[in-house]
Amino acid sequence: MNDPISDDRPARRAGAKALGDATVLTAGVALVIALVGMLNYLAFRHHVRFDWTASQLYTLSTLGRDAVVGVEEDVEVLVVLRPESELATAVEELLAQIRAANPRITWRALDLTRNPIEAQALVARYGVERENVVIVQRGDERRVINEFDLAEFDYGDGQLDQAPALRAFRGEGQIISAILAVTRAEAPRVVFTRGHGEADPFGANTDRGFAAATELLGRDNFRYDTVDTLAGDALDPDAIDLLVVAGPTTTFQPGELSAFDRYLQAGGRMLWLLDPALDLTATAFAARGPDEDLRAWLARYGVALGNDLVVDPVQRIIGFGPETLLADTYGDHPIVEPLRASGVPVLLPLARSVARAADGPTDPALASA
Repeated sequence: MNDPISDDRPARRAGAKALGDATVLTAGVALVIALVGMLNYLAFRHHVRFDWTASQLYTLSTLGRDAVVGVEEDVEVLVVLRPESELATAVEELLAQIRAANPRITWRALDLTRNPIEAQALVARYGVERENVVIVQRGDERRVINEFDLAEFDYGDGQLDQAPALRAFRGEGQIISAILAVTRAEAPRVVFTRGHGEADPFGANTDRGFAAATELLGRDNFRYDTVDTLAGDALDPDAIDLLVVAGPTTTFQPGELSAFDRYLQAGGRMLWLLDPALDLTATAFAARGPDEDLRAWLARYGVALGNDLVVDPVQRIIGFGPETLLADTYGDHPIVEPLRASGVPVLLPLARSVARAADGPTDPALASA
């Protein structure tokens, strides 16, 4: 009796299944390796950092990124801060994002305790005799930023053995301002008109003083000056990067408006800040008619200046009347793009309407001014 032929089909199926499992596993591993390789490649080519803090403490703003992207010279930032401090962490995170936006801006940290020889060289080169500063340099140009200009600290109950807590970080504005200061051949010059009741660009103790604003923009390496057009001061667009008329309360003479025309036609730029013309001596709250000559002059440039006061009776703000507006949505104009991108609301105590003139500029020669 012959032995029955053994059936090896189960064994073959088991072997095929094992081979299939091995193939799937191999393919899966290969896929994972490929994905990791792709992610590493993309991470190398497109550096991205994430800020998970609730206050976005380490996030570079849109304005800051735009500013550093335009830097075309090599800049080095030297961080001389205590490595264990929270401020050092904030500064280094910020500089990492600045470096990611523009590789020409490099930075390094220096621990004076661990590097005494380099510390001596630092004192000899920059005259810096202590730590807790940030040095921004390009060639022979440099700016030294003190730690107290980089942040606000909370000292708690004043105990000497308690390290102060970082309350507000101001490093972005200070460091980027220093970068721009060492890379710009000449700081932009902003000039304010005077002699017509305008706000004082350097006034700090009045309701119409702009000292806080000029100080803030001064950190961005802007220079400020005033000009008296009524006295015949010249308006040279080669010497004035921006001419500001900040809330005049009296009229401009025809000769002054003609000087503005010549300035604009020669390539100059102007910023008009026009408050509602209110007659506070009237028995009723009413708007005073604006200067007709100024309205006609602005209309030539396509600007329709309203004789009104804008109110919002619907979106009321607690503690304020309807004449105080809260703007939290913006259009597509480049002027408001940074506000729209950052989501920052703006509080307007008084506002008047300004619109595009229906017929556009009435003088074709001024259309491009």
